[in-house]
Amino acid sequence: MAGEQFKIGDTARPKSGGPLMTITGTKMEGDKQMVWTIWFDDEKNEKQGYYPAAALTADDGSITIA
Repeated sequence: MAGEQFKIGDTARPKSGGPLMTITGTKMEGDKQMVWTIWFDDEKNEKQGYYPAAALTADDGSITIA
């Protein structure tokens, strides 16, 4: 998919399953969007990642964050 899919502040999960992540930055690499994310593990430690947008699925708002 060409063009941006996610924007800063959106929430998403890896398509393969995993934690709810917040998008903290985006960058276009050719026609592919790459996103920086943060999330918290079970011990409340902040984690970060950098993923292609195509590997993530947008949060539909049905997930409650505690």
